[in-house]
Amino acid sequence: MHTSIYKPAMKRAPLRLLAIFSLFALTFVTGILVGETSVGSSEKSMADAKIRRLQPQIDDAISRWSVKTKQSEQSVRESYEPRSMFIPTRNQGQGMVCIELDLKPGSLGGSPVYCYQAEFSKPEESMELVADYSDVE
Repeated sequence: MHTSIYKPAMKRAPLRLLAIFSLFALTFVTGILVGETSVGSSEKSMADAKIRRLQPQIDDAISRWSVKTKQSEQSVRESYEPRSMFIPTRNQGQGMVCIELDLKPGSLGGSPVYCYQAEFSKPEESMELVADYSDVE
């Protein structure tokens, strides 16, 4: 008779475990989604700040490429995505900031790179073009 008392309780145990596991999984997934949203927005704001800081160089690179390819600047902006990279030199705080005009998917042509002298002790000064890698047509 003892076995009949324990059987209903044993049948409920897997359901309780399933409910607890489901609650844990839901909490975990919700945490991941919330975390991705907050990280994504902070990355976007950092990228926006970087673009604003490099906007004069991006505009110069787009202008140079539009003249070389005989396209309007608007057409270049629609076909290319600017990407930046910093190449340090031995002098602390100095180097080159390079702007690559990376082709968007579905576009034809090459991706030119324009590099500017960067001195971070004087960020308000305009960066000077020091290298032009635009023979990619």
